[in-house]
Amino acid sequence: MLLVPLLYFIITITQIQGASYAAAGAADQAAKVFVRATTERDAYEAMEQAIGLTLSDHGLPREAAVFTVMCEPEECHLSGTAVTVEIRVDVPLPFTPAGLGLDAAHLVARSTQTMSRP
Repeated sequence: MLLVPLLYFIITITQIQGASYAAAGAADQAAKVFVRATTERDAYEAMEQAIGLTLSDHGLPREAAVFTVMCEPEECHLSGTAVTVEIRVDVPLPFTPAGLGLDAAHLVARSTQTMSRP
């Protein structure tokens, strides 16, 4: 009798852990490719690709995440600028229909890289 709830709990926890790794990896890779790009347009394109690839490696669709980019100071491509990428991932409950808003967790990961080119 307790086996089914226990298995459901284990599946839910493993999905949360996988999404946590995905969010942390996506934020880290997105920040790294952002500071290496030559233009801001290229930076956003590379960031989109890095986020999508990292999430898909962990079995999550790209639509599962929302990202924001914050620069300090506000001009993102100046040398010495700290670029912070924040990724938000919603982890749905296992075996529930999409669109119901039944989430097991809402995760946030941040990564900061410093622009180092002249």
